[in-house]
Amino acid sequence: MSKKINMKYFIYLLVVSVFSMLVGCSSSDDDIKPRERTVSYIDVSDFLVCQGSSKGADTIHYNNLKDRDLLALYFDTVYKPILYQGRIVEFFGDKLTYTYPVGSSSNKILSSYVFDKDSLFIINSGKKKVFVALGSSENYLYYKRSMVRYPIKDTNRDTIFSTANEMSLDKVLQLAGYDSKDNLTNPSDTIAWCNMVYVYN
Repeated sequence: MSKKINMKYFIYLLVVSVFSMLVGCSSSDDDIKPRERTVSYIDVSDFLVCQGSSKGADTIHYNNLKDRDLLALYFDTVYKPILYQGRIVEFFGDKLTYTYPVGSSSNKILSSYVFDKDSLFIINSGKKKVFVALGSSENYLYYKRSMVRYPIKDTNRDTIFSTANEMSLDKVLQLAGYDSKDNLTNPSDTIAWCNMVYVYN
């Protein structure tokens, strides 16, 4: 009689254990939810405009216009914040989905990822690292981009472009072909740059 009871008890424990394992696996899968990160804020505080004067480059101060209005004014061909709002980073377990704009459409990569030297990379189909964002964790991600404008010497035109390189007055003057800010003496010449930081939520 006791053997039958022990056998029934053993079977009961086995069924409970298997059921617990199944429920545990199911609940752990449910606990893993996608964690989406999108660009929620663009820091444009590092923005400067200088105009030529008899004393050299003179910083222009605007009191009535917001920075974003000025960016649209000075960098009209490259200031397109909506493009960066299309960047979506979604973590799911040990996988990452990276969506980014290409022209009028978007590309999406789903693969493993790695943080390396304060940057986030996704591993493409060729087993190579593709840069996604700066940052050391999924809760601290950002993206940097700079816009530059300066006059093309001996012409009445300006060049405008964006770059991954951080800009400064000396760097922009060098790109424009000036040795120092004292050489920017033409009042019709203007140089401008903005080091932008796109912050993920």
